[in-house]
Amino acid sequence: MLTGQKFILKQSSRAIETGVSGGMLPVTIAAGEVVEIVSGPIEGDRMVDVLYKGRSVAMFGIDLKTHGVEILDKEHQKL
Repeated sequence: MLTGQKFILKQSSRAIETGVSGGMLPVTIAAGEVVEIVSGPIEGDRMVDVLYKGRSVAMFGIDLKTHGVEILDKEHQKL
């Protein structure tokens, strides 16, 4: 998984927002939203750090694989 790759979610997915008052906050990212990989492998059940609407969240890599579609078009990369 390369930093900077973007995915559009085709169905809603769960994530954990980190750094919120020193804790973690569960969030749901709706279908149609775009997330950008910050770090982490997308292998198996490992967590991947992503940016979602300027917020740092962690998602399971498998959710990106099964619920998301990588954005390859350079025009859409600007989203």
